[in-house]
Amino acid sequence: MDLHADLNPRTLDPMLVRQEQPGASYTLHHSAIHAVVAEPGTVSVVVRGPAQAERFLVMDNKTGEAWWQYGSAEETPEDAYRKRMTGERFEELVTSLTDWNVI
Repeated sequence: MDLHADLNPRTLDPMLVRQEQPGASYTLHHSAIHAVVAEPGTVSVVVRGPAQAERFLVMDNKTGEAWWQYGSAEETPEDAYRKRMTGERFEELVTSLTDWNVI
């Protein structure tokens, strides 16, 4: 399947649907198209290895929009700054993950 910027996420049919239980883990190939739907009050921890591609496709199922997300080598300093997590937000997340016994 050749991915392109005009891809409509509504035209994709799932090949596998799973409901993960607390404590579950799984791996994905870098070419996999995947979606995560999280219940309120839940958390997913993503551990990512070195990038295997220069870009990945992001799709918003609600709006039908799709766009390429490029890695840091292609982004402007402004884009990098906009994505950066603040220290305050980091502390909030660490506190929540600690309270939930995730870390």
